[in-house]
Amino acid sequence: MFGWEAEDRTPSDSSGKYLVCRLCGRDVAAVGSRPSEDAPLDWNTYVWVDSVEAVTAKAVEAGGSVVIDTFAFLDGRRAAILADHAGATIGVLELSTHRGAELVNDLGAWAMSVLNTGDVEGSKRFYDAVFGWDALTFGAGGSELTM
Repeated sequence: MFGWEAEDRTPSDSSGKYLVCRLCGRDVAAVGSRPSEDAPLDWNTYVWVDSVEAVTAKAVEAGGSVVIDTFAFLDGRRAAILADHAGATIGVLELSTHRGAELVNDLGAWAMSVLNTGDVEGSKRFYDAVFGWDALTFGAGGSELTM
């Protein structure tokens, strides 16, 4: 559908599968087995963090929860799946040699992640407390968007 080529990067000792999808020779996405039965069956957005534990603590303090506690992710780094105050999930991943998507904002590549929430103000507070993100709200064709 997008012209991606999939490269199997499953570690030899893994019971699941891990494929890295490439476009124009650059990483654009990954497709993998669920890390646990608790993991949602959907696309996940992962955010780079210095410490999974520190961000997890901030998320819980800000009213979020832990969906999947810290787990080993491929090349030795650690990850977790968190839920925000309203239940939307987001992954956190410690930096390592693999830096994620190498091609974005191009045809067939990742363009953006969108959070659909009924509590925009609560989301602003949560993501600022956890990641230090600022929010900008603007009109968009008769509706309002917050980035």
